[in-house]
Amino acid sequence: MTRHTAACWLVQAGVPLYHVQHLLGHERSSTTERYAHLAPDAHGEILGVWARRSGGDASERSDARVTHERLEARPSR
Repeated sequence: MTRHTAACWLVQAGVPLYHVQHLLGHERSSTTERYAHLAPDAHGEILGVWARRSGGDASERSDARVTHERLEARPSR
């Protein structure tokens, strides 16, 4: 198993990028950010936390999830 494969599996399992960065010995977080797209529901989780912290209700959280799904569906450039 390669370092890259191990990092991919860790991120897909929900291990925070910060921990993966330190495990791999990356000095800069930008090096580890290449794995960010593999994080399960990363954007939806962030938007949900933001909605809860700002006093939003459940409908706002579901809107955030729909927005995230639309972003995921866009073709990459």
